[in-house]
Amino acid sequence: MTISNYREQIIAVAQLMRLDKPWGTVLLLWPTLWALWLASHGLPSLKLIFVFLLGGIIMRACGCVMNDWFDQDIDARVRRTQTRPIVSGKIASRSALVIAVALASCAAALLLILNRQTRWLAVCGLLLTMVYPTTKRWLRCPQLFLGITFAWGVPMAYSACGQSLDWACWVLYGATALWILGYDTIYAMQDLADDRQLPIHTMPKVLNGHIDRFIIAVYGSFWLILGLYAHSIGLRWPFFVCWVVAGYLLRQQLSIIKNQGKTVFLQAFQSNQWVGFWLWMGIVMAQ
Repeated sequence: MTISNYREQIIAVAQLMRLDKPWGTVLLLWPTLWALWLASHGLPSLKLIFVFLLGGIIMRACGCVMNDWFDQDIDARVRRTQTRPIVSGKIASRSALVIAVALASCAAALLLILNRQTRWLAVCGLLLTMVYPTTKRWLRCPQLFLGITFAWGVPMAYSACGQSLDWACWVLYGATALWILGYDTIYAMQDLADDRQLPIHTMPKVLNGHIDRFIIAVYGSFWLILGLYAHSIGLRWPFFVCWVVAGYLLRQQLSIIKNQGKTVFLQAFQSNQWVGFWLWMGIVMAQ
C-alpha cells in the first residue's frame, strides 16, 4: 500500500465517522451540556465535561458507522448518500463493523470513570443506537426514535452528577427529544424525492412533504416546555434572554424551509447548532 492509498483510507474512515460533518456531533452534545450544567448547579467537574464530550464524539461516530452498515442497500439508491464510503466501495462492509466495535469499545472504556447507574444508562443508550438504523424499515416516524436516542445524554448527565432521575430530568429529556424530532424532520426533507421510491418510512414521507405545521407544533412545544421548565426550577433572567434568541432562530428556520430546496433544508438544520449554543449560554449565565 502506498502513502497515497493510506491517505485515501484515512479520509474514507473519517467520512464514515462523519468527522468531515461535525454538526451532528455538536447537536448531540448541546443537550448533554445543558443537563451537565443544570444537574451540577452550574459547576460540572472537568472530568465529567471531558468524559461526556469525548464520549459524545465517539458514540456519534459509532452511530454513523452502524447506520451506514445497516443502510447499504438504501444508500445506494439515494442520490445524496451514493458516495458514502461503504456504498462506494472505499471501505469494506466487514471493516466498517470492526470500526464500529472499536469505537463502542473506546466508549465503554470511558464508562469506567462513571458511577454504576450511569453505566447502565449508557448500555441502554448503546442499544438505542443499535436499533435506530433499523427503524425506517418498521416505524412510521423514525425521527421520533432518533429524538429518544439522541437525547439520552440528558438522563446520563443527571445520573453522572449524582442527581436523581426526577421530573426535571425527564421534562428536559422530553423537550430535547421534540427539538431533535423537528430538526431531523427538516434534514430528512433533502431525500424526500428518493425516499418516496423506497420501502422505508420518514416523517416527511408520512406528511407528504408538508412539514410546516408539524415543525411549528414540535418546535413551539419544545420552546414553551423549556421556558416553563426554566421558570419552575428558578433559572434567572439571563436564561430567558437567550431563550428568546433561540426562539427567534427556530422561527427563522420556518421562513427558510418555505423555499423548499435541498440546500435550504440543510441550512435550516445546521442553524440548530446556534439554538443549542444560546440555550447553553443562558443556562451557564442563569445559575
